[in-house]
Amino acid sequence: MSRGSTRRRKADAQECRRPLWRISVLKGEVDLDSEDEKTAHEAERHDQERDFADLLTWLKETLSDHVKEVRLSTRLTESPACLITDTFGITPALARMYRASGQAVPVGKRILELNPNHPLITGLQQAQKAGGDDAQMRRLVETAELLYGTALLAEGGALEDPAKFAGLLADLLARTV
Repeated sequence: MSRGSTRRRKADAQECRRPLWRISVLKGEVDLDSEDEKTAHEAERHDQERDFADLLTWLKETLSDHVKEVRLSTRLTESPACLITDTFGITPALARMYRASGQAVPVGKRILELNPNHPLITGLQQAQKAGGDDAQMRRLVETAELLYGTALLAEGGALEDPAKFAGLLADLLARTV
C-alpha cells in the first residue's frame, strides 16, 4: 500500500466525521457574500433594517405562537419568506424522522425570514405603517398568518390547522375578484 492511498483514506475518514450542521443553509445565519460584497451591501442592509423595523416587530408579536424571531433575509431572491432553524435547532427533516420512529419531537419555534425586495413584503410594510380600522388590521393579521403558512408549505411542512388556512386563503381570493 502506498503512502498516497493511506493519506487519501485518512482524508476521507476525516471528511466523513465533519459535522453536517456547519453547511446547512436552513440553519442560522448564512454568509455567502465575499468581503467586497459585504461592505457594498452593509449600508443597504442597515437602511432596510431601519425601514422594516416596525413591520418586523409587529410580525413577531402577531405570529408569536409560531415564530420566535422575524428578520430580513439575505438568502431570498424570489420568495417572500422562509422559515429557518436556529444554528442548534432541530431541522424539519429530523423532526419528521423523530415522528416516523414514534419518538417525541422537541417543540421549538422557528425564525421567519422576509425578502425585503418582494412586493408582498413591501406592500405589507406599507399597509402596516398606514394602519387603519379594525377590519383592515384584522386583514393584515390574516395576511401575516397566510405568509407564515405559505413559508411552512414551501419547505414541505404541515399546517397546524389546514382548514383555517384554506378559509383565510378563500376569503382573500374572494376579495380580489
